[in-house]
Amino acid sequence: LVAALSGDNQLWRMHAQRLLVERGKADVVPALLALAADPKVDAIGLNPGAIHALWTLRGLGALDEAGASVAISAFRHASPGVRRNALEAAPRDAKTAAAILDARLLSDTDARVRLSAFLALSEVPRSGLVANSIASALAEGATEGDRWLGDARTSAASAHDLEFLKALAGREFPKAPSTSTIAVVGRVAEHYARGGPADSVGS
Repeated sequence: LVAALSGDNQLWRMHAQRLLVERGKADVVPALLALAADPKVDAIGLNPGAIHALWTLRGLGALDEAGASVAISAFRHASPGVRRNALEAAPRDAKTAAAILDARLLSDTDARVRLSAFLALSEVPRSGLVANSIASALAEGATEGDRWLGDARTSAASAHDLEFLKALAGREFPKAPSTSTIAVVGRVAEHYARGGPADSVGS
């Protein structure tokens, strides 16, 4: 079944993943970890085996400690598809947040990876470091012109609303903020005002 995760037939790969998760045994975890860590890509830049291994590990509840480290390492995989799925499968904790920033995934060359990175950061614990990185991406116009990236950026900023507003205060923009950037700041401020932390933005 583990070998079938790397096959050239998507239906078989999906069935193999399902059967491994339904089987529910951890004896395959070492093989799955090795497959998830496989750095190779095929002729069109994909590695479906690594992607299915990540989701099988998650389905088996094995994305902790060693499993989480493999998922985080996949943030730097040559395949955008593996990077994106690693972001979606990884635990939502401070270690993952730090790894996303360290791998500079908010400015990844692939828009879908950037989308997954912003959405992942919308689910991690509040962090000034995360908020500062989101503010930097906003100031640099990293999501301009893309509706879905803009929505993901707003979600991430709102999850760290107070920290984000503090990080943005006094920041110099390379050029005048766009209408969409101003709208994001307004929505985050509104989110904070409706139910953010008790301390003030100016504290």
